[in-house]
Amino acid sequence: MTYWNQRRAVLYLSPEGANAFGIDTKDSAIDVVVEWADELGLWIFYEQVDDDTRSVRLLKWSHFETATLDIVTAEPERKDAIGFLPHLVKDPKIK
Repeated sequence: MTYWNQRRAVLYLSPEGANAFGIDTKDSAIDVVVEWADELGLWIFYEQVDDDTRSVRLLKWSHFETATLDIVTAEPERKDAIGFLPHLVKDPKIK
């Protein structure tokens, strides 16, 4: 579930979900920032209360239909060689 943490998403809500967010059901897509997700659903950013406090809303899985995420794939991390040279390792069978 940590995949969702701090991701922007476009959510298409069921009529009940759209009603809970005060959105016209004909236009039930909302652009959100997901703070975190758990077994209840997605906790999405609602408003900045003050400098240190953010208000979130729970979007229950039962009101969730689809989401579109813009995912930026990272380049695989390159690891430096450790300097292992197989031809310098002595085979115990060879004397």
